[in-house]
Amino acid sequence: MDDKYQLQLIEEEHLEEVLEFLLTDFVHDEPLDKAVQLTAEEARSGYRQLIGRCMRNAVSYMFRDSGTGKIVACALNELGTIGEQTAADFSGHSKKFQTVFTLVENLKSDMHTLLVPDSKYLEIVLLSVGSTSRGLGLAKRLTERSITMAMHWQCRYVISVATNGRSQSLFRKFGLTVRRAIAFEDYFKHGQQVFVVDDNITTDAQLMRVFSFVDESVILLDADDAF
Repeated sequence: MDDKYQLQLIEEEHLEEVLEFLLTDFVHDEPLDKAVQLTAEEARSGYRQLIGRCMRNAVSYMFRDSGTGKIVACALNELGTIGEQTAADFSGHSKKFQTVFTLVENLKSDMHTLLVPDSKYLEIVLLSVGSTSRGLGLAKRLTERSITMAMHWQCRYVISVATNGRSQSLFRKFGLTVRRAIAFEDYFKHGQQVFVVDDNITTDAQLMRVFSFVDESVILLDADDAF
């Protein structure tokens, strides 16, 4: 597999290419995006902002197909410090996009009470594998890379708001545990459930974290990934 897929740092010049990759698969497969019927055009400006934000620290990575040169998977990551993070402003984007990321920001809103203040962290903001490249361990390898970058930058935590049952399962294999969760069946607005998710493995959104990097086995798994 090493010859078929090339790991590459995501840089500013790749922004539009990464955006088109996410709009092709991720926006149609991600449970919350599907639940609000977010279209590619409704997601475009918001995801462009999200990608741009994750490029600032040079800790985001992607896999390319060595034959076609096309992106087949990516992990968008961001560095931060507990207590200094500011909520992302998505007010200029579509209402559906805002609905999804309001939940994400809600889960992170009291991180300073759940985690040790002033600690550095790496956040896995988004993890995506294209529909034709799943089951090959690419998500596992991107998660390994993300944790390695957290170690390199001497972060105390790796965190993620995981909104897909597959990513939640994968992160658990890497030692991430749930610090806070919001069940979709309990998340209402104006008396109506906001996210009605139609798969059998995703029932909530989870703020997950791991903080022990002493034992390197945490990044040397034999996980049989689902994606």
